[in-house]
Amino acid sequence: MREYQRETISKIVSLINKNILLPDIQRSFVWKEDQIYKLFDSLMRGYPISTFLFWSLTKEDLEKIQKEIKINIRMYKFVDSNDKDSDEELNRARDDYKLVLDGQQRLTSLFIALKGC
Repeated sequence: MREYQRETISKIVSLINKNILLPDIQRSFVWKEDQIYKLFDSLMRGYPISTFLFWSLTKEDLEKIQKEIKINIRMYKFVDSNDKDSDEELNRARDDYKLVLDGQQRLTSLFIALKGC
């Protein structure tokens, strides 16, 4: 069982669309502008914004799941950025992944606001 890990927002945002991806079970981004403002207001005031829950998988884990359980886990980018990786390439490009199980709305809001996407 994994322990909690402390990480900076800067570090997490830098990994979005690289190691940190969305599994196909996630819904679309639905937060409104006001909710994003409130998230940043909480951050500026030093209030907690809860935790993020990631499912850490290696390429071998994904292959094993596909072979033994017959489930194809698809991964997607948070928002359309201008890099050239297609979603298909994302599903094969890395050796390790962190799939977001909880926190997608907050992470996407941070990514949009801090990266301008």
